[in-house]
Amino acid sequence: GRPLVRSGGGRVGIGAAGIVDHARGRYLYGPNTGLRQVDFAVTVSEAVGVPAVLDNDANCAAWGEHKFGSGRGSSEFLCITLGTGIGGGYVFGGRPYRGAHGGAGEVGHMLVDPDGPQCGCGRRGCWEQFASGMALERAAAKEFGKPIDGPAISKIARDGDPIALKVVERTATWIGWGLASLVNIFEPQ
Repeated sequence: GRPLVRSGGGRVGIGAAGIVDHARGRYLYGPNTGLRQVDFAVTVSEAVGVPAVLDNDANCAAWGEHKFGSGRGSSEFLCITLGTGIGGGYVFGGRPYRGAHGGAGEVGHMLVDPDGPQCGCGRRGCWEQFASGMALERAAAKEFGKPIDGPAISKIARDGDPIALKVVERTATWIGWGLASLVNIFEPQ
């Protein structure tokens, strides 16, 4: 169809959870999205009438923090995004680091327990199965015997519920173990 915006300069930036081919603007795979092989940049560019670029969402977060936030002024910076899953973005030598094929930073898929829960990536025991929003919700559902979302878990934990506190503390412990390992591996500033 007709572009929504006429080209007059500018660009659109897209941050997508999963593995992307930044150079081609192609979304390759997202374990938590179910999407594969989507030409996001071309599709968005055609829809809005300006060039579009695509990168991993955690890479975008890392670059944004490096340029404007807590990583400003650092040349070696690591940004971890915690949400449904866990992502990571790196700035090394003052430049974004995407790896040889664009898959660097998928830290949520570090193996931490080979006998752990099945992950969306197809393996078992990935870090995000213990330390993400979905891990928190899964642990709470097991403890409470019913589905419960992250905001509700957080609220009842703040209100002092011992079961919710236990679930939050366990998830936070897993987050800390993973972050400590990443700091030891990458030694960011």
